[in-house]
Amino acid sequence: MEKKKHSIKNLLIWVILSIFVVSGVLQGSLFGSSNNPVLARVGRQTIRYYDVRKYAQLVPLPEGVDRNDMRVLQAALNILIRNALITQECKRLKFVVSDAKVVEIIKKQPQFLVDGKFSRAKFLEELAKLGVSEMEYKSIQKEALLHRQWLFMVQNAYIVPENAAQVVANAYAQKRTGRYVVIDRAGIKVPKLNQAQLEKFYKDNISLFAVPEHRVYKILAFKDSKYNPKLNSLLDRQKFDTAASKFENVAVMSDASKESLNALVPDDVLRAFDSVPLKVGENTRLYAIGEKIYAAKLMKIVAGYTPELAKIKYVVAKEYDKQYRMKNAQPNGGWMRIYDVKFGENYLGIPEVVLQGMFLNTVGKVARYDRGDETYFVVVDRIVHAVANKDQVKASQNYLQMAILNDVVSASLESLRLRTKITMVGQ
Repeated sequence: MEKKKHSIKNLLIWVILSIFVVSGVLQGSLFGSSNNPVLARVGRQTIRYYDVRKYAQLVPLPEGVDRNDMRVLQAALNILIRNALITQECKRLKFVVSDAKVVEIIKKQPQFLVDGKFSRAKFLEELAKLGVSEMEYKSIQKEALLHRQWLFMVQNAYIVPENAAQVVANAYAQKRTGRYVVIDRAGIKVPKLNQAQLEKFYKDNISLFAVPEHRVYKILAFKDSKYNPKLNSLLDRQKFDTAASKFENVAVMSDASKESLNALVPDDVLRAFDSVPLKVGENTRLYAIGEKIYAAKLMKIVAGYTPELAKIKYVVAKEYDKQYRMKNAQPNGGWMRIYDVKFGENYLGIPEVVLQGMFLNTVGKVARYDRGDETYFVVVDRIVHAVANKDQVKASQNYLQMAILNDVVSASLESLRLRTKITMVGQ
């Protein structure tokens, strides 16, 4: 029972913390807002800028991740949207959590214990670090307990039948014999194209060579964060050039191409800036990643186009090489024997992709898997069926129950999203 409770707790964390794909309106609002605008409406509930900033202090983060990082703010907004959906559903279902239960849970949380006992002084100290009041923290804990009830309800609505678990357990108990070959595509010789052949390949695959619209930025890279409030104040007022000249330890990358910027600025920073709805001449707020802090001003937008063949011959030839090697990677011989492949026994040293092919395919079917520069062909020769014992069936049932719960929760949340009006302000 304890193991089950522990698993449910982990899944609850998964439900609350996993991240949706969110509109670029968030980036625009978080980068450019100096007041407290509404970012989203979920049913009758509004989510404001400072709600997101405050909740960002509570999101568990990997070591080294800055809480001012835009991705953390996105995660916080996603959490608040999910929370609102589930909380409204809990209210509809008339779920209740008493204040006494909330206090009981808080008193057991390890961060508030001193010598194994709850310390109110420690409790208030930790809340001060988070920047939340006692009332706010209790409200968050009550909401989490309500959500746990919803999660239990969702889980208990879908029980894996024993006969389904028996089928899966029997499959794991099977012994399979098969063969596989791995081909290093880099070693396949590619015939050289003449000009006519190269032109034909270029025209037949022209969509692959189109250059999309892209932006050109002037980017500031700050080495420390002690001036953040002052810098953001300037950036909020679109005083980008003033910020560049007013502070020390600033690297300015001006009107650089994306190719040269890639060597200086992490790709995810550029992708983040690309997602901000800027007009030419406008700037972002600060964006933190790693040990540096960035801000960008949009200098111009370059329209997309398709380069002439003469300018990208090397790129076209490289794409031809890739497609030729993919097409000509065939299992013409060199099969390797593998015997009695069985999970938990003699699969050590066998590539994971081969095991996947062995356990997912029927006898005689040749399955192809492309991984990096390698192509695997796998065939099952023989299957020796087996009947799993009761312990194996129970283990499979537990595994399947936990595995499908993620999908069930995701589907349930999607149902709530479809039933609830959600507005991302600015869309």
